[in-house]
Amino acid sequence: MTEFRTYLQQEFTRRVDKNPAYSLRAFAGHLKINHATLSSLLAGKRAMTKKTAIKLGQALSLSPSQIDGFAQTTKPVAETSEHAKYMVLQQDTFAAMSEWYFDAILEMTLIPRFNLEPQVIAAALNITTVQAQMALETLERLQLIVKTKKGKYTLAHPNSDNCLDADYTSAANRKYQKSILEKSLAALEEVDRKKRDHTSTTLAIDTKDLPKIKEIIQKFRRDIDAFAHRPEARLNEVYQLQVSIFPLSNQDR
Repeated sequence: MTEFRTYLQQEFTRRVDKNPAYSLRAFAGHLKINHATLSSLLAGKRAMTKKTAIKLGQALSLSPSQIDGFAQTTKPVAETSEHAKYMVLQQDTFAAMSEWYFDAILEMTLIPRFNLEPQVIAAALNITTVQAQMALETLERLQLIVKTKKGKYTLAHPNSDNCLDADYTSAANRKYQKSILEKSLAALEEVDRKKRDHTSTTLAIDTKDLPKIKEIIQKFRRDIDAFAHRPEARLNEVYQLQVSIFPLSNQDR
């Protein structure tokens, strides 16, 4: 079962997705807990006791069996079974694939002037500090990023891919692509034409050629990725390529 702290992080993120104005104070008010205490719990700076898990579980109207299950995950990390760690990993990987800002943060590690602190990430991507903190923790736990001796985050495996069970992957990709389309529409309205490109081509095709067309598109994406990440490039912003290309981060906008 997922750790209760992870569940709370994901629940808060779901609420923010539905209402971007939803705040940590509002979530704390719903849970009938001090917002500073909730912040510490979500950041892992405060231990989650069984008593607290039961109280918050009841405030979220969870079933008795759910509450009991989460109460069992309040033990220290060192006592957590390998099976439990594996389940958390699967949940985290699913979340990483379905929330657009996880990939954006991975790309931010390539930009020298980005200070990857939750507040900085939140301001650049227009997400909450809690979402940024959760994403950093998740990416580090998944060993996709590591902290150097100087305290800076870097990619652990620059060319690695993460795979899930096909059912999870399909659902995650649908959610991810939907969120990217929404970001693209917003950029079309809000971002200066010089800083984006939205174009399309209408063409008749032989449907038997579709696999080859997809192959060409995949090669195109990889060629763009290789060009953008060439050694001499001075990386300073994170963009999203979807044939349309537009900024995800808001540095110097």
